[in-house]
Amino acid sequence: MKLSVYTCFLLISIYQLAFLRSCGANQIDNLNKLIKSRKSANSPHQAELSWENDVLADDHFLPVYVGSQAGLMGADEIDALPGQPGEGMGFKQYAGYVSVEPKAGRELFYYFVESPHNSSTKPLLLWLNGGPGCSSFGYGALEELGPFRVNSDGKTLFPNDYAWNNVANILFLESPAGVGFSYSNTKSDYENVGDKRTAIDSYTFLLNWLDRFPQYKTRDFFIAGESYAGHYVPQLAYTIVTKNKVTNQTKINLKGIAIGNAWIDDIHGEMGIYEYLWTHALNSDETYEGIHKYCDFVSGNFSSKCTKYQNQASDELGDVDIYNIYAPLCNLSSSSDTIYISVGSAVVNGFDPCSNYYVYAYLNLKEVQAAIHVKPTNWSACSGVGWTDSPLTILPTIKHLLESGITVWIYSGDTDGRVPVTSSRYSLHNLSLPIEAPWRPWYSDKEVGGYVTGYKGGLAFATVRGAGHEDGLKEADKIDTLPGQPKLNPGEEFNQYAGYVTVDHVAGRALFYYVESPQNSSTKPLVLWLNGGPGCSSFGYGAMEELGPFRVNSDGKTLFRNDHAWNNERFPEYRDRNFFITGESYAGHYAPQLARTIISKNNSTKKTKINLKGIAIGNPWIDENDGTLGEYDYLWTHDLNSDETHAGIHKNCDFASGNKSETCIIYMNKSEDEIGDIDPYNIYAPKCDMSSGTKVSETLVNSFDPCSDMYVEAYLNLAEVRAALHVKPTNWTFCSDVGWIDAPITILPGIKRLIASGIRLWIYSGDTDANVPGTSTRYSIKRLKLPIKKPWRPWNSDGEVGGYVIGYRGLTFATVRGVGHLVPSNQPRRALTLISSFIQGKPPPAFPAKPR
Repeated sequence: MKLSVYTCFLLISIYQLAFLRSCGANQIDNLNKLIKSRKSANSPHQAELSWENDVLADDHFLPVYVGSQAGLMGADEIDALPGQPGEGMGFKQYAGYVSVEPKAGRELFYYFVESPHNSSTKPLLLWLNGGPGCSSFGYGALEELGPFRVNSDGKTLFPNDYAWNNVANILFLESPAGVGFSYSNTKSDYENVGDKRTAIDSYTFLLNWLDRFPQYKTRDFFIAGESYAGHYVPQLAYTIVTKNKVTNQTKINLKGIAIGNAWIDDIHGEMGIYEYLWTHALNSDETYEGIHKYCDFVSGNFSSKCTKYQNQASDELGDVDIYNIYAPLCNLSSSSDTIYISVGSAVVNGFDPCSNYYVYAYLNLKEVQAAIHVKPTNWSACSGVGWTDSPLTILPTIKHLLESGITVWIYSGDTDGRVPVTSSRYSLHNLSLPIEAPWRPWYSDKEVGGYVTGYKGGLAFATVRGAGHEDGLKEADKIDTLPGQPKLNPGEEFNQYAGYVTVDHVAGRALFYYVESPQNSSTKPLVLWLNGGPGCSSFGYGAMEELGPFRVNSDGKTLFRNDHAWNNERFPEYRDRNFFITGESYAGHYAPQLARTIISKNNSTKKTKINLKGIAIGNPWIDENDGTLGEYDYLWTHDLNSDETHAGIHKNCDFASGNKSETCIIYMNKSEDEIGDIDPYNIYAPKCDMSSGTKVSETLVNSFDPCSDMYVEAYLNLAEVRAALHVKPTNWTFCSDVGWIDAPITILPGIKRLIASGIRLWIYSGDTDANVPGTSTRYSIKRLKLPIKKPWRPWNSDGEVGGYVIGYRGLTFATVRGVGHLVPSNQPRRALTLISSFIQGKPPPAFPAKPR
């Protein structure tokens, strides 16, 4: 095996998975339809014989059809695709039909691109999309790994810088007949097709294609695919291995297979889906527990209660792209000339969720169909071919391949909720293969591209990775303008104040504050924001990186407007105003403790009574035992730790008692080593790279700049900024090393008392934070044993699922989708929607009810 080829595929695939949905909407429908059919009376045939024996039983030794291919290679060459950029791309393209059954008139369509770099020495790779019944040309070539993508006009193309033909010659096959441009003249071929026919026809196609392109007959050959190609790829590989042993026809030089987010085992597949949905904060505790209690995935017996909870799991998801849980949805408006796109704020890595529409329009152009040598066709991404056979598991086939010396790579994009990495890991565990290469991070352009582990026998598994009192001091504290502040439009102006408030005259202890006061502020409540640490700055993080009115530009000297700032006051006018406390992280201690102090002092003092209405804390550290256990469970369920490390921690670490044995500490250290160099506060975010000026990884998530800390520190240490803020000369840093002498192990008793006092209490969690994850928070909330008043549901932010919310008696818990520890920094629009709901005392916006 050429490891470098696999490594190149994996490195390139991180970009494909980052920029693309792994499966489109029609692929979702086709796979869902097949899985649901398992439970019906019309279930696809599941023979007692293994697939390998069954598919080859009748024609094990028989040659397959191979027709004359003379002159067809030249006829299939494409001069240029319509709308193709540039005069020449440096590689040849071919497309056309290969007959696999002339009597039935069964013809399979292919698209082939040679490598622009030394194509004569590069291997040949066959790509297959899944479904079953979906197009490898439309999805694979034009949305994922091919040399071009389709522009939003549906007529022109642009180059894909991460095309796989940079490392291999790539062959895309639309199979079986009835998919894409592939067809049959026999109607029954569309009604009676399944895994067996697909494997044999694909093998027949290859023999004929290799006769058409004889220069590739001895070339190293690889097969790759995704989703239901978890069936296609191993089955075709097994057919090749078996036929190579007994036929006098062309022997295919198969070296290895790679399958992504692969559906390979029904039992582990379905079980893994529901595990993934709960661990990624997409389902409620109640639904998750109900599925575990009533669904027997091993026997395949699903009671009515099981079905109820499975339906509930689906309803709770809301309208998210289950194949890419943090991706936006497509929102199209169109004109006669151009397809226009308007998507929500959650665009991830430049991914365009409307790509399916552009490809559909392009492949139905007459000039395109003429250029690729196909008969006039109403092309669609997925077909409705009948599926008559499909084994419940492909694991025996994978075992046979490993025993035959074929290298197998299985990789998973870790934000796919339909064929999730959890399912793959459960399936691989069932193979009982010894580990040869331990779990470790792999790197792409200095970033963690994912994680990889190697098993004995030639199998590798990889993941591919998302503060008063004096009037005179108030005026003295007023800021005319901050250095580098942008000009504000009419109606956007607001007052800013900053300075010190003395809290201990004897010790000379003074606390710095910064406040923004919007126009028409007389009716607005007052919100106090506290960052955690302990010992970290609410000004640097909160005001300058998260919810304040400005962010710092990369020059470290100027500011730009935060469109989703929360300011939407030695300040007596605020004395009777509704008051809220908010914060994050270790403010899970600060905020409840301050709230308890205010309530207690309000009851015992004749001085100013603070009109406290509620607190909201994000990704809060509130209980050490639940927090630590939740961290390690999150790391495993989000594919950052190995099975062995996770099992070792659960076996040897007693978080309830706080006793950590030597063995426990070994596994905890191992867990940290396995994570690699990622930001655990936002596991899909890029790392800051300032090595060549201001350079940010191209995997930016939601326009988040990972170098913001550098800009803020530079800005706040400018002499003119300190003068504007009325502070003494200071070497400002984000977090200090102040000694911390007391910290309770849990804040839960204090939270119980706040609930009893009637204070509004919200806890929210960004669902990509591994350091203080939602898992930890959910464990802690469960221990409060609060009755559920409003069930788990998705909440709406500009037409997108902003996250999920559940209402308990006296407490609201919400998640924020696709965001890490610093929620207002990473997802400002969603954070603003959430905090507005909190202040108004209303649940986050719901989606309109769908007719049933």
